[in-house]
Amino acid sequence: MRVLIVELAFFLLIVTAFNVRREHDQPDDDYDLSHEALKTLMARLEKDVKQQISDDDGEVERVEKTATTTTAVTEEISHPEHVSGDITLRLYPTGMKYALEQVMTAIRHDAIRHRPHTIRTTYHGMDINVDSIQIVDFLMSKLEIERLGESRFRFFTHGGGMRYLGLYSTVYKTTREGQFEALLDDVRINLDVEFHEEDDHITVIERKCSARFEEVLVQLTPTMPSQILNLLRERIQTRLHEKVCPAFLHYLKKIVGITKSLGAIEDFIRRKDESFPLCLIEHERVATRFDSRGVKLSFKRLISREKRSALSNHAEHESPVDEMASVSVTEDYINEMLVDLSDSGNIIFHLHRIPDIQDLLRTRCENAQCLGALVDLDRVTDGSGHLDSRVMSAPRLEIHHGYALLHLVLSTVLSYENRAAHHRIPYLRFDTVLTARVTKLSVEPDDDEGHRYTWTARFEITELEVSNVHSDFEEMRGITEHLEEHLKLHRGQIENLLSTHLNGELPLRLNQHVHLQPQTAVFGHHRVLIPFDFKLEKKLFPAFQFFRTSFI
Repeated sequence: MRVLIVELAFFLLIVTAFNVRREHDQPDDDYDLSHEALKTLMARLEKDVKQQISDDDGEVERVEKTATTTTAVTEEISHPEHVSGDITLRLYPTGMKYALEQVMTAIRHDAIRHRPHTIRTTYHGMDINVDSIQIVDFLMSKLEIERLGESRFRFFTHGGGMRYLGLYSTVYKTTREGQFEALLDDVRINLDVEFHEEDDHITVIERKCSARFEEVLVQLTPTMPSQILNLLRERIQTRLHEKVCPAFLHYLKKIVGITKSLGAIEDFIRRKDESFPLCLIEHERVATRFDSRGVKLSFKRLISREKRSALSNHAEHESPVDEMASVSVTEDYINEMLVDLSDSGNIIFHLHRIPDIQDLLRTRCENAQCLGALVDLDRVTDGSGHLDSRVMSAPRLEIHHGYALLHLVLSTVLSYENRAAHHRIPYLRFDTVLTARVTKLSVEPDDDEGHRYTWTARFEITELEVSNVHSDFEEMRGITEHLEEHLKLHRGQIENLLSTHLNGELPLRLNQHVHLQPQTAVFGHHRVLIPFDFKLEKKLFPAFQFFRTSFI
């Protein structure tokens, strides 16, 4: 593909050059010069085209560059992605914009509450003081990020501004007092940093920093000579650079520290002693991408149970998403968690706790819609029926484009309490192989605070096989001989029961100041993707301490 693009560009350039020559009917000498110029242009074009092409997920990505020296050049660096990450988190441009806006909003909130310190300077023996300064207007700047290298980033602001009001006094033989006003327009901060990660700790190193206002207007009433106004402008610019750079770097370090605690995956396999808190499953970051499409982080479980299948190495197709962010989870990772759950002990579905099934197991009913209407159950206590299904092997999920398949192998026991002996007697045993098509998967907040999230799904049964049916009671013969037929006859009701009651809580521990608004999941190639919007509370961000020090 690269060769094709380069050759096509060469062809268009050659055709253009010869058409120009033919149109102007240049002499042979000029043609020689044009030929040399053409070779130079071709070499330059080849260099530019190679710089403009980068690989990302096997796709060719172009980066816009300028052809003149007067236009600024902005490069986006993209690295090959690790396609075997268990969990992939994406922050799309809308999410990036919102997060950066919230950062600037938090900075503005803290900055406007603090008064800048007194300005003190001298001019040819005249003492000049500006105090009682208040920020009466604060227009928020726009914060953006540019990736400069594998671990180097540039944080820069533009736009916005502030308006100061205060009092000034000059002392030179006599004292003169008046009102001070300053308009500080277009805050330009450029901070280049490098991130180093070692032993689960991220270090932020400053490489370069500059800070200035594009325009500073100072007005003194009564007015003073322009030399004094210029001196105050310079003082404001100097102090901005001296104070903003260390404050911005310190704030960035705090933000980086917070990102480590935004969320984690819990080990939902509880210990026998329930007094112990849940542990976290450790993951490592295996890939990072930052470009015009946003941020992509891929994580992998540190200790895997088994060798991963080749399916994990397939490139992931990226579907367009309108939300701020998304998280995708691989089929292997989900099945690994299901194996953990299965190995922790028997997974039991207490089906009799579902009201509809509880009514079905009754020994007496008026509308003949219970088991007692078909079987003689006079020896057992009415309402004591239990229907328990144990998972015989770990549940398994297959994820395809547009849907998923859930495979369950169950061993089910129907039991009642004997009225005379007061002990439970198994009336029926059978095994079931069930395959259900998952057509819809939803994630919703489980509480008002949005700290916990539950999943629900819509199931359609595609396979249902019953085997090893056994009962020690002759009155159950009619049920045992036609059990599979009975279950298939009520397939629709079973699907409704699965969709209503087969759900659970996600093993996600999220920062209390982060709230997700998940959308319906999207099934892809051996992955499931959950798009979501999010809200960040002001309490999530650290205090910006710039105005706690001497400002100007």
